[in-house]
Amino acid sequence: MAKLFGNSLLFPVDVIVDSNEASKAEKLMEELKRLGIKVAVAKLEVGDYFIPYGNEGTGILIERKKDEDFINSILDSRIWRQAQSLSDLARESGLSPVIVIEGDLWETTKSREISPLALVRAIDEVAIELKVPVIYTSSLELTASWIAAKVKSIKRERGEGKFLPYVRRKTASDREKILNALAVITGYETAKKLLERYGSLSKVVSLTLEQLMSVEGIGEIRAKKLYRLFNANYNEKEARAGEM
Repeated sequence: MAKLFGNSLLFPVDVIVDSNEASKAEKLMEELKRLGIKVAVAKLEVGDYFIPYGNEGTGILIERKKDEDFINSILDSRIWRQAQSLSDLARESGLSPVIVIEGDLWETTKSREISPLALVRAIDEVAIELKVPVIYTSSLELTASWIAAKVKSIKRERGEGKFLPYVRRKTASDREKILNALAVITGYETAKKLLERYGSLSKVVSLTLEQLMSVEGIGEIRAKKLYRLFNANYNEKEARAGEM
């Protein structure tokens, strides 16, 4: 059976959150805790969240994507690699994979260079050909509520508190923190490419428009958006508000 995460006996959990996902999912994790869910952070080989069926090594493996990230993952072809990894792990380990798309996907599509049909075809391939179900939620709160409801359903079926696994608390390394910080703006794959090529956050945010466009997977439109964000004045809105 393929190993999903390294575990050690320290404390029981209901949901394991991938260490890369954790740095950008603090609100969702807090919402899960508010709903009574025990949450831990560990490095997952695949996926963002894992709802275990106790200590059996099986469970539900969730890849969470916000609407913008889902579109970006189609444009840079990440979605097929990620879905294939989920599908392969499910076949080898008996896990139940699912992709959660969070937000208003169709409204977001209107401002992106991708057609609704391209989105439907991508979902078609993931759900039907790769056999990875796709679930839509309109907000972070709904995503958390669904995860919490699933955990509680599993507990009812298998016995409250009997089968909780134990995982070690893990603090993200500086390298992971840097990657995750940039990924919030650019997406994970693009952040990794930028850091591998230029070495540091300070160099990445100082790139020219032409340098951004030269990176594989970043077209002119995305490069312009990233350049604008990297050079935006944080206090601009406040300054304008003060003038009114």
